[in-house]
Amino acid sequence: MKIKRLIMAMLLVFSLVPLYIFGSVMIASTQRNFEKMESDNLEALSNTIIMNIESYTENQRLAMLQVAQTKSVQQAVKASIDGTLDTESTYYDYMDDVLQESREYAEYVVSVSIVDVNYKVVGSTEKFILQENSPLRNVSADILNQDFYLGRVYTREFDDGEKRVVLACQKIYCDEDCI
Repeated sequence: MKIKRLIMAMLLVFSLVPLYIFGSVMIASTQRNFEKMESDNLEALSNTIIMNIESYTENQRLAMLQVAQTKSVQQAVKASIDGTLDTESTYYDYMDDVLQESREYAEYVVSVSIVDVNYKVVGSTEKFILQENSPLRNVSADILNQDFYLGRVYTREFDDGEKRVVLACQKIYCDEDCI
C-alpha cells in the first residue's frame, strides 16, 4: 500500500511540476506579448492622432490661405487701410460671399473674419461692427508674427449657444507686404 501511494505521489509530482513550469512559461510569454501588443497599439494610436492633427492643421491653413489670396479680400483690406472701404462695392459683396462660403463648406469652421493690419474688422461672418477694433489686438505679438497660427481650444458664446473653438490666424500678403 505504501508503494502504491509512493508511486501515485511520484506520478502526481512528475506530472504537475512540468505542467506548472509549462504554464508559468506560457503565462510569462503571453504577458510579454500582451505588453508589446499594447505598446504597439498605443504607438499606432498616437501616430494616427498626430497625423489627424497635422492633416487638420494643413487643411485649415490651406482653406485660410485660399481666402487670403482672393483678390476681393485683398482689395477690401487695402481699402480698409486707406480708409476708403465701401461696403456697397462689388468686391466687398464678393468678399462677403467668399467668407460665408468658407464658413459653410470648410470643415470645422465656426466663423471667419478679416482684420486689417491696424486690427480693424474688414469683414466677418459674425455680427462685428465694421472698422471697429478686433479682439485680436489683445493677442500676443509673437503669435501674430507667424504666417499661420493655430491656437488652443477655448469656449466662446455665439448666437446659437456656447461653442468650443480654436483660434486660427493667417496673414494676408499683397506685393510681399502684410496687410
